[in-house]
Amino acid sequence: MTLTNDSFTDAFSDSVGTLESLQKSAIAYLFSDPRLQIVKLNDQEYREGQITYRSRNKETEMMLDATLQAIDDKMSSQEHYTILSIGCGIGIFEKPFLNKLLSLNKTIHFVGVDPNKKECLKLKEWCREVSDEQS
Repeated sequence: MTLTNDSFTDAFSDSVGTLESLQKSAIAYLFSDPRLQIVKLNDQEYREGQITYRSRNKETEMMLDATLQAIDDKMSSQEHYTILSIGCGIGIFEKPFLNKLLSLNKTIHFVGVDPNKKECLKLKEWCREVSDEQS
């Protein structure tokens, strides 16, 4: 059997289309349930919910610990790192990670991407301050 790019693409798009229709059906079923009451949160309520969730959830701490452990375990003699962070936000994971590399006297080219411009600007300012301290 010969697999061409066209046949792979077609099969992939068919399976994605099926998956999307299943997801839409499940969501439509969920939203059609008369017992479900959907409430739209305002910005303040959303932030408070996030704070409550994050204060009771150790997910961020666990992910950060795993990342820092990977640095310790796999640190090479490499002196320069290029890092792309997609969904960087204000740098919850990036700041400790970058500080760890800087403490080991590594040079870093960091690019952070996030749809929230305000958060990107905060992280950019932090990077600028850290860079000035290193100079």
